[in-house]
Amino acid sequence: MRYKASALAAALAAGALLLPAAPAAAGQFHTTPGPVDDFDCDGIGDLVHPSSGDARGAGSITVYPSSGDGQTITQNTPGVPGSAETGDLFGQRYASADFNGDGCDELIVSSPGEDDEAGMVTVINGSPNGLVPSQSVAYTQNSPGVPGGSESLDAFGEMLAAGTTTSGQAYLLVGSPGESVGSRPGAGSVYYLRGGVWRAFNQDTPGVAGAAESWDHFGASIAASDRHFVVGAARETLSGNSDAGQVHVFDHRIVGGIPDPLATISQDSNGVSGTAEEDDHFGAAVSIVSFRPSPSAAIGALVAVGSPGEAIGSVEETGMAHLFAVTPTGKFSEVADVNQDTGGVADSTQEGDAFGTELVLGIEDGGPTATPSTAILTVSALWEDYSDEDWGGAVHVFTDVKSPGDGDLLFKGEDGPLRGSTSVDTLAADAEYLHLGNYGAYYSQVTWTELLGG
Repeated sequence: MRYKASALAAALAAGALLLPAAPAAAGQFHTTPGPVDDFDCDGIGDLVHPSSGDARGAGSITVYPSSGDGQTITQNTPGVPGSAETGDLFGQRYASADFNGDGCDELIVSSPGEDDEAGMVTVINGSPNGLVPSQSVAYTQNSPGVPGGSESLDAFGEMLAAGTTTSGQAYLLVGSPGESVGSRPGAGSVYYLRGGVWRAFNQDTPGVAGAAESWDHFGASIAASDRHFVVGAARETLSGNSDAGQVHVFDHRIVGGIPDPLATISQDSNGVSGTAEEDDHFGAAVSIVSFRPSPSAAIGALVAVGSPGEAIGSVEETGMAHLFAVTPTGKFSEVADVNQDTGGVADSTQEGDAFGTELVLGIEDGGPTATPSTAILTVSALWEDYSDEDWGGAVHVFTDVKSPGDGDLLFKGEDGPLRGSTSVDTLAADAEYLHLGNYGAYYSQVTWTELLGG
């Protein structure tokens, strides 16, 4: 088998928590007014490109403004805390938001391999002249105000999400999936920064469903919108099935000292298709947008969940994706589930395709709130075959979220937006573009107008 979910599980169990560099916060949809990643305040989004860096795995990140030369930043750049060391993975994840209110986004860069995979997150200020490394601030779990303590293999910064709430306040979410909770290694925790206050929570925190267990990896996937966010624990054991997986949906409102937990969803939940099984990895990928299911309904959330290890019939690790509508009070219902054998979906299931490895929700009209007619779901099948011998990955763009097979645009290998990419391991979306990344080495963006117009 080529993926896959079982191979990933083995790697994680061996302590190889860190994944290839990703060009954006996976599953992130930006609903902040104005352009995304606008570090120089010119009203035009800047392009961000990470790379492996000079030292093996040290990492670097380059920002290309709308005009002028690119700016490459490493941990050896004057003013940036720390130093470039093998395995730091500076740039493993990045996000952006305007934390100081000056109209320029800050660049948030993670280096989850820092200090024997304890992890670090660096915030680099933006300005009308671009990023200002001399104004960088780094956070670890040893930083004042950050709960807990920094320990090997915590992987603080393995996942990031950032944005602005409906009240206009910037927030940052940091996943630490290797965090030990009590004596349980790899249970995982999430750290939330808003209004200058750090908060931490895990599955042992009052109000959060479930229990922190060894190797749950709570926080290994995170996505956020202006109203809600979702946290995945793809290695959660359910009914004795290891790595079955589940996800938790939160509101940005602070209740009981943490963001308000709204819903917990797994394939053992009532009304969810399928069954929680070993190595499904439900929640390996997540995405979320604000959602109004009907004109008279309150605004809730539309949550997409990838389950790349899901078996379809007797075909193992072919993968599945689910869509859920979550109300402001936490009630959820499954809008649809989709796999490559769903009626109308282009292609067909094959062993190890890993459909659902990455996914992202977009909004066709560019607005801040999706409806059933404007929501778009994009799903990658990381190990999709071209033939019996070659693999190259594929991306499905579903324009009808209630009946995905009625609106499937399929791109394989060198088709259209993949432009020669051999696989797509990262997806992101904003009001204008679908962004596609390939292990941090290739990055393209396609306007929704281009994509939906063929």
